[in-house]
Amino acid sequence: SMGQPLGTIQRLRLRDVISKICTLPRRSRQHSAANCVRALPFAPPCNEIGNCFAISRYPSLNTAQAPVIQGFPPKYQMRPDAAPRPLAAASRLTDSLPHMRSLIALLLTLVALPAHAQAQNQIQAQDVTVFAAASLRDALTEIAADYPADVTLSFAGSGTLARQIAAGAPADVVILAHRDWADWMAAQDLILTDTLTEVAGGQLVLIGKPDGALIPQPSIQTLTKSLNNNRLAMGQRDGVPAGSYARQWLQHIGAWDALLPQIAETDNVRAALTLVAQEAAPLGIVYASDAIAEPRVKILYRVPPEAHSPIRYPAAAITDAGRPFLIHLTTATASAIFTKYGLTP
Repeated sequence: SMGQPLGTIQRLRLRDVISKICTLPRRSRQHSAANCVRALPFAPPCNEIGNCFAISRYPSLNTAQAPVIQGFPPKYQMRPDAAPRPLAAASRLTDSLPHMRSLIALLLTLVALPAHAQAQNQIQAQDVTVFAAASLRDALTEIAADYPADVTLSFAGSGTLARQIAAGAPADVVILAHRDWADWMAAQDLILTDTLTEVAGGQLVLIGKPDGALIPQPSIQTLTKSLNNNRLAMGQRDGVPAGSYARQWLQHIGAWDALLPQIAETDNVRAALTLVAQEAAPLGIVYASDAIAEPRVKILYRVPPEAHSPIRYPAAAITDAGRPFLIHLTTATASAIFTKYGLTP
């Protein structure tokens, strides 16, 4: 018991005892090392399954009666030929007890930290499915390659993506090209609204053939002449954000009503890009990021941002697995990639 004199305790090396305690299994079936520390004025040795041997239970130590501790290192066993020897004064051991407890707690914490960090990495490394606006194809492909888990990318027009998710399509993250669709999804309770954020911005451009002449001041006259009774390719005005921005710009310069019969609307902005690249249409209105990705087209005019609503890309997680990917989209590396493909942070 704790009331017995300490002078009867067999010789003991504290450093070895602490080392033994720190190598205990995480979960022992019986008493833990921490329980022993609370029960005794010193840290007793423990065997491989966590059983602690309190030497002070034998105040009048008769070495012939000393128990043999099963599974305990031989150097800590009581030897019949070893005479009892005082370990330390009781006051000194009592004074050192708080320091011993602090040291043991620190060591046990350090042992647990790697397992905790590993668990966090496993959470962040979950595979994700990302639904994204078609204009982000090249930038997101490169950003996803730098993510520490598998990323499945699906590209389409923002309206198409929103409706697919509403119909039950499995996705962890959605990135749209217009805030209106993000707000609609939030109203339908389709996204985790606390994760809604803007990850990039864009610029609208007028494109044509690689050898096409620049159009410094687009107007009804200059556009009609360049089209030459052919089609102007752009995204669908009511379902594709790029199409909505294009309509706003054409209305801004007073050309919408005149050019409406010649407009070829597509279900996503990349389809409009393809029409111009394949020379199915002499002109198209797309994002700068689209034009940069296609060598078969040329930017003929950059639409000033004040000529339409701000072009921003809202993103949100749909499941908790998507949260780490959203954080990944806001890193300096991701921002540099967005800029590389003609987008703005």
